[in-house]
Amino acid sequence: MRVIIQSYNDVAAVREIGAMCNGAASVVVVEHGDARHEFPTLMRPNLGRDYGAFVYYIVQAYDELEGSYVFTSANLDKHDRRKRLRERLRPDYAPAPLASRPRRSGTVDATFECSFYQTRRGRRSLAPAAPRPFGKWFEAHVGSMHSFYQSGEYANGLVVTDARKLRSRPRRFWEGLLAQLSTDNAPEAGHYVEKASTYLFHPSRAQ
Repeated sequence: MRVIIQSYNDVAAVREIGAMCNGAASVVVVEHGDARHEFPTLMRPNLGRDYGAFVYYIVQAYDELEGSYVFTSANLDKHDRRKRLRERLRPDYAPAPLASRPRRSGTVDATFECSFYQTRRGRRSLAPAAPRPFGKWFEAHVGSMHSFYQSGEYANGLVVTDARKLRSRPRRFWEGLLAQLSTDNAPEAGHYVEKASTYLFHPSRAQ
């Protein structure tokens, strides 16, 4: 297993995640700030937030992808990630079969927009996705909305997947997503990728 951590100068959290792995998984950090870590680190501009880092890693390492992957943000205090990450690092953890969990898309998904997110300092505007809303964006950059499905397990900056599923789509597909995520530090497209994360990281056609 390889654990890919998106960090913005979160040295202590990256170290904590490394300790959770306890040698059972290798760690790679995608650093959006200027911090230095004790693990192999890819430095990049602060663009796209957590999913920007995840997709950046996939593009960079595409030809060498192998085995299983856990993608996580270093912000462990948000979305109960610390507990959820510990669960996903267990040797016996496996995502439930898709047949038992996906919810098919509907009107509410197709019309989803996200113009801001809440921070401790108040609302922060997001750079608008192109096109909007989610249904149009998904059709333009991912696939048909008739095939879209989702589940709660693949959300909130924590993804379990493997090389076979990631490489079921060509590198150019991930490069296209990366371009959408690299328009801003806080792109609306990041929330669209999160909504599509089951479809992206656990595709049924790769089973």
